[in-house]
Amino acid sequence: MKPQDILKKAPDLKEAVNALLLAKTYAIAERKRIDAMQRTILQNDVYTIRPEYRREGQDPRITDPKVSYLMDDEQFMKYHTLCQDQIVAMGYNVPKDHCPALIAERIQTEAEHLVIECAEPLTGLKVNQLLCNGMDNYHKYVDLCCKMIVSMPGYVAPQLTKA
Repeated sequence: MKPQDILKKAPDLKEAVNALLLAKTYAIAERKRIDAMQRTILQNDVYTIRPEYRREGQDPRITDPKVSYLMDDEQFMKYHTLCQDQIVAMGYNVPKDHCPALIAERIQTEAEHLVIECAEPLTGLKVNQLLCNGMDNYHKYVDLCCKMIVSMPGYVAPQLTKA
């Protein structure tokens, strides 16, 4: 199929791909900022894995935000409060108990769904079909849609500007 035929069948796909590229860039940047902040909090105090979740010989100290769910409730509340205070100090304006990185990742997911919906006239595949077929296949499909658009002659990537 020729590029012009693709865009005739799926006229909004290019804009959806551009939105996804921007959302993905935003999600990566926010995750990097929030993970760095959370790691600093974890380094400044001792947070440990609940005894019932520890493996023999394992260092009980938590240094990775991805395993903070293994803390006991009291430690987690302290950690969560410090994280929320730091989010405010970093200048974020998000609802209480919300994480800017998770908000950005949700925006990315919504942009992925938009790409899939816009590509449906070409493939006949819906979001739920791809999700039920496994996350690896879902991500491969979204990636292929993006590659198809960005490899078209004359494609111009979206530009980032400072707000």
